Amino acid sequence: MFNFSLAFLVRQPLDTVANAIIVEVKADFDKKADIPEKSKPRCFDRLSDKQRHIVMIRKSLDMTQDSFANALNIKAPRLLSYEYGRAEPPDHIIQAAEAFARKNARLVAEVAALDGFFSSFAMPDLLERWCLNLGVSYDDDYTLSKIFDVSKMTLGRWKKNTVRPTNRDLQKMESISLDKNRLAKLIEKESGNV
Repeated sequence: MFNFSLAFLVRQPLDTVANAIIVEVKADFDKKADIPEKSKPRCFDRLSDKQRHIVMIRKSLDMTQDSFANALNIKAPRLLSYEYGRAEPPDHIIQAAEAFARKNARLVAEVAALDGFFSSFAMPDLLERWCLNLGVSYDDDYTLSKIFDVSKMTLGRWKKNTVRPTNRDLQKMESISLDKNRLAKLIEKESGNV
């Protein structure tokens, strides 16, 4: 959704980043949102402009409905009533959503930049990258499954590129692969020295 590089974001003041994200969200809003079909509410085309705006802000923040409702200090069923067209969001909710998006703009843009980074790699290539970072053999499914807390079967699917974790999980695994201490603790625990 966002066309910002991470280098651009780091050099910009927070207000500039926040305004750029709000402008881009509004531009998407004007284009009737390019939300993937599976994540669109069934009635998306029948929503009012305010209701669509709420959906698009939440999607741009990559938040669940529950976490977004908590951020707006409303209950999840209330947010759902806006997103599914059963109620019209009041102006103060729209303003709160925009303010929250501005406040979290840099994080949102950084996540979007990382999403673009991860989507440029096939899953086997990412796994190989993580193995190199950790100094673990690509074929050592036992150790990899322990490090990333996934089953050997899931690792096999990653290697065949038939399944892929969410971008949020990919970011978490990238962090894990850069944490040499995690591997040392795992080896120590496995050998019974803890």
